[in-house]
Amino acid sequence: MSATAGMDIDGFCCSVCHRHRPLEQLLDLDCSCLVCSRCCEEHIVPEMVPVRLPKPTEPELASYTVGQLVRYRQRDGQLTLAKVVQIDRSIQPFGYGIQLSGAVDIRYTEHTRLLPRELQRQASTAWMQQGTPAIRCPHCSMALSRAQLSRICPKALQQLDEALNNAWLEAHETSTTRAAAASVHCLDAARNPCNKMPALQHGPQPCTALKNMP
Repeated sequence: MSATAGMDIDGFCCSVCHRHRPLEQLLDLDCSCLVCSRCCEEHIVPEMVPVRLPKPTEPELASYTVGQLVRYRQRDGQLTLAKVVQIDRSIQPFGYGIQLSGAVDIRYTEHTRLLPRELQRQASTAWMQQGTPAIRCPHCSMALSRAQLSRICPKALQQLDEALNNAWLEAHETSTTRAAAASVHCLDAARNPCNKMPALQHGPQPCTALKNMP
């Protein structure tokens, strides 16, 4: 039976709840199923939550391109502006040839010594795809594209994207914070190569027990 068989001049019969609804409640679906907006709120919107929040991989957090400006962490922990001029992809993790600000020589280093010049504020496409759930038509189970979701429930789609982006930012900033903490640790270690231990006192020590006697 065709989808139009459930329609009349006054409205349509929803294929999910089997109730007669006005035409303004009919969803614009590519599958042509007769689904009402109320069933969208009950069956589609609740599914629009991140199925998982994948943790960004280290290569994603530290992937640079030739010509990109980065911050290079020197041995004393100081961060210096640098420019990526070469990338060695034959090793894992990648090696980078960089030029420090004001220098002409190329210095070779690894990605753990580099930080982005500015923190990225937008989640990657791969992250968004991994965290987006598979939404299907509640009647025929056909997958609903983002274009369809933007038509039938734009607010829910926006909230889903915001949740994924916020999760990405939280994970990304956590990783950047760890890198910054490592820089501080390196700087502190350079300034204080030895743990601060109380100096050992050599030779016999005077007895103070008599001082405490009445």
